[in-house]
Amino acid sequence: GHEMLTHLVALLVALAASPSSAFDHGDVVPMMKRNQFQQQRSEWTEVPLRMAPRFGIDRTVKVDALPRSYDGHEPYKIAFALLGHQFTTPFLGVADGKGSFLSRLQLTLVRSGSSVVDAHWLEEHV
Repeated sequence: GHEMLTHLVALLVALAASPSSAFDHGDVVPMMKRNQFQQQRSEWTEVPLRMAPRFGIDRTVKVDALPRSYDGHEPYKIAFALLGHQFTTPFLGVADGKGSFLSRLQLTLVRSGSSVVDAHWLEEHV
């Protein structure tokens, strides 16, 4: 049988090195997520602290991106917002409903001093 990918495999957070004061090294960078499925958009919810970016730390985490009930036949998308809604990704395709899945999302946060000043993302699909 076809085994469906049920996790977004990795979320890599990279922060450019520079001095920090408002955010201390290792502080949680607030992050929220929402889903889009069957023409419905969920409310924004906090990403669990164990999965949230940490200021000044590169790391990889596994994110449960698809619900257990997902049947693989319709597109499923996810969006992320950081620091309230200062930086928001568009809805990213986790599954296209035709067998292609988002296997990795690299999220790079750029800081200046103690502030996050930009966010970039790179998607890899299988």
